[in-house]
Amino acid sequence: MVTGPVDPRFAQVSQLFFVIGAQKCGTTWLHRYLAHHPKVCVPVHKETNYWRAVHIGPNYLKNENSAFSRKYREIVQPSLRVRLNRLLKPASRPEPELVKSLRLVKRALGQADRPHAFYADLLFQKKTPQTRAVGEVCPQYALLSEQTYREMAGLAENVGFVFIMRDPAARAISAIKHGLRSRLGRQYPIDESILADAISEGLHAQRGWGFDKTHYHKTLATLESAVPSDRIHLMFYETMFDDAEIGRMNAFLGITPHQADYGLRANADTAPGLAVDPGQRRALAMAFADVYAAMSDRFGDALPAAWRDSMALAAEAGVKDA
Repeated sequence: MVTGPVDPRFAQVSQLFFVIGAQKCGTTWLHRYLAHHPKVCVPVHKETNYWRAVHIGPNYLKNENSAFSRKYREIVQPSLRVRLNRLLKPASRPEPELVKSLRLVKRALGQADRPHAFYADLLFQKKTPQTRAVGEVCPQYALLSEQTYREMAGLAENVGFVFIMRDPAARAISAIKHGLRSRLGRQYPIDESILADAISEGLHAQRGWGFDKTHYHKTLATLESAVPSDRIHLMFYETMFDDAEIGRMNAFLGITPHQADYGLRANADTAPGLAVDPGQRRALAMAFADVYAAMSDRFGDALPAAWRDSMALAAEAGVKDA
């Protein structure tokens, strides 16, 4: 990582922030909430993955199968058929701000190092004189190194981190359902056997479906080794959709209260009634037993009820296996 000064714009705002957490932890909802807050500036495109590029190095942008590369091709470099369709149907054209944001992301990813000037161009794209907090939301930042967290925290004296956590077993099930929708298409019905196969796949590989980002205790240990505790704000998905919880986050970011639409859930579960095999639910709880143990030691009774229910399933499975 290159040493030297960083772009001065980072120090010219009251609060810089980064929101991290696994997929299906409410990060898209929170991005939209922050994007509509009159005192906040976030990139038009959620999940820039800039700090993943800093963490991984120059080869990051060369991965043409990454989520960003696919999104960039879809929006900015579509096929001839899509371009013709956009000419015939203007309503299908992407918003110019999104196209501009994606171009800024690509430029920043191509030079992901100090002074982080291209990243500042991206981050401050929509800043106004009323802006007090500037930052971004990206679940992938749960996988960064201590060195990268230190680099982020060193951008200015006012850098804060918001970390969202969700019951690991429930989060995994929600992520698997969402992933199946993306993989199969929304027109393809997902039944219990398809869901069971996907859960088995996740349990076997312990990768994909955001499993790697669900080891919250490891993320917390790395983050807290690099960032002072008073610059970290912790939230639980199960309790965050509430005026009091959002109010505490706003206070942490130094911004005024702003009305939130708790009924509008981004990427909501499209198959809420689809039953999960009880044995697989217990197996998922067991797969994250280390997470539950560490979080229970840390938060005790402050853990939401859903977490304690899953912990009970894991304990029950452990007794049966004994």
